[in-house]
Formats: sequence, structure tokens, C-alpha cells
Amino acid sequence: MRFSLGLLPFSVKAMAEGQVSLVRLKKLLMTQNPESYLVQRHGSSSALVMEKATFTWARPDGQTTTTAPDTTASMKGGKVEPQGQNGTHPPGKTEAKPTLRNISFNLPKVGAGRA
Repeated sequence: MRFSLGLLPFSVKAMAEGQVSLVRLKKLLMTQNPESYLVQRHGSSSALVMEKATFTWARPDGQTTTTAPDTTASMKGGKVEPQGQNGTHPPGKTEAKPTLRNISFNLPKVGAGRA
């Protein structure tokens, strides 16, 4: 009797974790695959082609940007105020997402692709 009551908290915890796992697994298995936006062209001389592409990404939670004060910040009244590269961003716009815009890139194929 004592042994079975000692295992009860562990059993309840295992059941709760199992239910959470099943809910997550169901959500994963029920998701629809998005439409493919990659096109594979056979007989092309390029391995990778990007034309006028735009890429945006978010920083992971808790990651902060740290830069040297002498490269991208200015001193005003004893405070360091961040600025963009070459001072192009207004002082209030420091939380913009990193973005690459209008990128065109062509990577030619090299060799037969076999090692």
C-alpha cells in the first residue's frame, strides 16, 4: 500500500506529460504542408538563382545587439545613442528587424556534383 501511494505522484506527472506530448504530436501531424516556392530546373547552368529576393528574420528571444560605441553610436550628453550604419536610421528606430532587400544572386554549377 505504501509503495503504490509513493508512486502516485510520479504516475500523475507521467500521465500529464504524456497528454501534453500527444496534443503536440497531433498538432504537428495535422499541419498542412505549404506550397513549394522552390523550382528545380533541369539542364540549367546555375545551381542557385535568386532574383530581387527579400529576406527578413527575427532575433532569438533574449539576444541583444551590442556594438562598439565608436563605430555605430554617438555621444550626446553622456549617453550613448545607437545609430544605423552611416547614421542612416533615426534614433527612435532601433528595433527594426534585420532585412536584406532586392538581392540578386547566381551560383553557377561546378563539375558533375559528385565526389
